[in-house]
Amino acid sequence: MDIDVLKKRMQPYRLQEISPGDYDGIWSLYTSVGSYFRRFQPFPSSLNEALADLGALPPGVEPTAKHTFALYEKDQLIALLDFIWNYPAPNMMYLGLLLVHGTFQGKGIGSMILRSLETSALEYGCKRIWVVVAECNLSARLFFQSKGFDATGMAYHRSLKYLVMEKSAIPTT
Repeated sequence: MDIDVLKKRMQPYRLQEISPGDYDGIWSLYTSVGSYFRRFQPFPSSLNEALADLGALPPGVEPTAKHTFALYEKDQLIALLDFIWNYPAPNMMYLGLLLVHGTFQGKGIGSMILRSLETSALEYGCKRIWVVVAECNLSARLFFQSKGFDATGMAYHRSLKYLVMEKSAIPTT
């Protein structure tokens, strides 16, 4: 996938791979959505735990396959995005994280990110995009359903039930 094209699609926002300069903004974003973590998984108790969470990989996936980005509006980190290309199979993409800062939710930013990512993935030959959503996370389920994702299976992790949701790589409207 051409990351420069993806970055252009996200303008006027600025998309960049995360770096140590983003760490304060990452922690601010995580704490802005603390209720999300408390409902579905243990809240990271430190920046190091948050960074470990961002760096987590499925078994057998090389670190170079994962792309983790921060999205900025001016100087404020407003969203995090990570995905793995060609996982779990060629021409598929796993969307591991799409997390918008609490004060920026409901403003179309998540939709813009997903639309930009889908368009870039389709141009790069992606056939399907999949995401795993906690079954009890109604807002995320409804968001992805509204974007054309269908539940195709179940997964379990840390005693929580998750929906596997998939979509053919067709840009959202």
